[in-house]
Amino acid sequence: MKKHITILKLVCSSFIFLSLFGCSSDQQAKEIMNQNETEFEIKEYSFVPRTTFVQYFSESYGEHNDFAKLIYDGINQKSTDQFSTVFNSREEADQFVSEFNSKTFLTTDYAIENGITLTDYQVNGTATFSILPTTFDNIELFNQFTDLAEQLVNQSVNDLNYLNHINQWMCENILYDTVGVSSNLSSDIFSGSSRAEGISNAVKILCNLNGIGCNVESGTVNGISTSWNKIHTTERVYYLDCTMNVYYQNPKAYELSDKLWEDHLQ
Repeated sequence: MKKHITILKLVCSSFIFLSLFGCSSDQQAKEIMNQNETEFEIKEYSFVPRTTFVQYFSESYGEHNDFAKLIYDGINQKSTDQFSTVFNSREEADQFVSEFNSKTFLTTDYAIENGITLTDYQVNGTATFSILPTTFDNIELFNQFTDLAEQLVNQSVNDLNYLNHINQWMCENILYDTVGVSSNLSSDIFSGSSRAEGISNAVKILCNLNGIGCNVESGTVNGISTSWNKIHTTERVYYLDCTMNVYYQNPKAYELSDKLWEDHLQ
């Protein structure tokens, strides 16, 4: 949403200026007032997802483009149907699966078994594909991340504020898994218990969803094997260690910093 705010600078000095220099006419006064009138455009900080879980590329599959679109629609409709078409060889059908899964799905730590699989190939070239059931679970998970990102953006006024809200949310909603019962994936943050990679991968997803570049770095902190995030904003590079903040249950232990902390060894 764009808000336009017009600020009129009406100060006593303007009238003094008019008196001293003989600007007595109404027209001259209006001209000077117009010169002091400035229009500013203020942009509201709002959530616009920078990517979607399922991404369709309209010209990616050549002669099988319409077939790829058919499967894509089936995924969005949560279809359990099988999809068949003719390929020149089994290798070509296998390549279609590889390309569809790599081009269509957002790559995250939980996007391991997403997309389609080749279930049958006949001597006449007819290939049959089915959608992996885990795909639908991962789409739901992705939607959870999208909802959380939007929630945190709505509480924020800029990117740095958004990053601080991510850190605060992690510390308020997650306990560090010290016994290793979690899967150590980003999805763990919604179960209330996670470890290093799960937390730092979740931070990466939340950053990427809001158009903020983010990488996961690994190393040790005070002898503890862990991971943290290197974040690329439009202004500069920052570091954020939500993992150790969750570990210590202290969001201020390793706050957003433009330098890597001395005790973080890679």
